[in-house]
Amino acid sequence: MSEDTKDVVTKAAAASLGALAGSAVAGPAGGMLGAAAGPMLEPIMRRVWDELASDSRTSAEQVLVEASSYSNKRPDELAESIRQNEERRLLGGLAFAAGSRTRNKDKIRGLGRALADGVLADDDARLDETHLILRAMDDLEAPHITVLDFLVNFYPGKVWQGEQTEPPMRIEDDPSAGDRSDSRSRWKVLELEFARPGFRGSVQSLLGTLQRHGLAVSEQNIGNVLKRYQDDASKAALLSLDRTAPATGAARFRTRDVEPRWSATVLGAHVLDYIINEHPLQ
Repeated sequence: MSEDTKDVVTKAAAASLGALAGSAVAGPAGGMLGAAAGPMLEPIMRRVWDELASDSRTSAEQVLVEASSYSNKRPDELAESIRQNEERRLLGGLAFAAGSRTRNKDKIRGLGRALADGVLADDDARLDETHLILRAMDDLEAPHITVLDFLVNFYPGKVWQGEQTEPPMRIEDDPSAGDRSDSRSRWKVLELEFARPGFRGSVQSLLGTLQRHGLAVSEQNIGNVLKRYQDDASKAALLSLDRTAPATGAARFRTRDVEPRWSATVLGAHVLDYIINEHPLQ
């Protein structure tokens, strides 16, 4: 990494850490004061940076390389954009810090792409969205990305009596597929566990991380459950009046009908585009 690029990364990381420290102490107002203290932290950050492992420095540098490639701008041009103001330096700090903590190449690529869109944005809304995206990506590793990929791009497989009878189907392979909001792409935890047996016992935690960042939501279709119960109750009442009809059990709720189903949000699909697609949605 050149000395000039290293200086950009250091300043951005210092601003990021200053803002985070200020927020911890005094909320949003403290975040502004903490960011202002960035220059005071630069000497410390430089010493810390110099002591980071070589792999961490390389990963952080690769975020800038990916951002440069995605934006079709030279690294020094992009670095100048990051320098422009406090908000963009903060985005750079978040992206570089997240990159230094991972070895996942897909995640590094996603961080770089999101950073490029953020620092080159010409409106505050895009900057705010990029801030959310970078914070979410910082929390994602390969298992989270895999689960998010299932929620966005696949229909659940068929599970019957403890066995998977049909594997998940990629939505784009189904000629009758709708868009990503298709109700058939909503997943139960058990279906995700069968799709990736190695995740059994941890799927709920992975979904919790996605939900915390607004990348996935769960829902229960109580209306359908109540309607089915009402229909069963009506049938049971009619059959009880028909002495020739065979005996039948009383209407009851089926616990499988109230189990939450999970789906990706628009933000979740957008984050995944940055990470795994060759040509992310713009």
